Amino acid sequence: METSIQSILTRQSKSRDIYKSLLSDIESGYLPSKFISAIWENYKKRGYSNSNINGRIFEYAIAEVLATAKIKPFYYQAEIAFVPNVKFDLVCYHPSTPVVLSVKTSLRERYKQADLEGIAIKSVYRKAQSVLVTLDRCEASSLNKKIAEGDVGGLDHCFVADDLTFDDFITKLASKSFTSGQKIKPIVGQLCT
Repeated sequence: METSIQSILTRQSKSRDIYKSLLSDIESGYLPSKFISAIWENYKKRGYSNSNINGRIFEYAIAEVLATAKIKPFYYQAEIAFVPNVKFDLVCYHPSTPVVLSVKTSLRERYKQADLEGIAIKSVYRKAQSVLVTLDRCEASSLNKKIAEGDVGGLDHCFVADDLTFDDFITKLASKSFTSGQKIKPIVGQLCT
């Protein structure tokens, strides 16, 4: 499978090299959930186990899914104007309804960071959608229950990346149109000097 996220993979790193080697063993034409499952199984089979590399490989794979589904443009490791001190894993930008994806291989207490990031983006973009994508099936179920009960305010949903519900999410996301961010004038009004 030829990668379509070359701009993300330009910086020399161990994670990048591992990810590129994983792609060589993957056939094209998979549904998003099957692609993630194949990449992750291939990664685990090779015996890698480093939490930083795990997370980066998972981010690359989710970015690959977005690109393959022609969900473009999207931003990787993005900072958004007026949302201070947050670097979002992936952002599909629309001026009124951006979609931010927080990507975590496992959850435990990490969902709290994604929840805070969701609250931050929604304080600026009221209609923003904030989702968490994980491989942690058990914790995702628990988190979706918390979201449904209103105990988590910044996240709209948690998807398990190797589940069919993730495929449905990607299909819906692909039906939306996204743009690159525009230049923002910090102040609009009559200037008095």
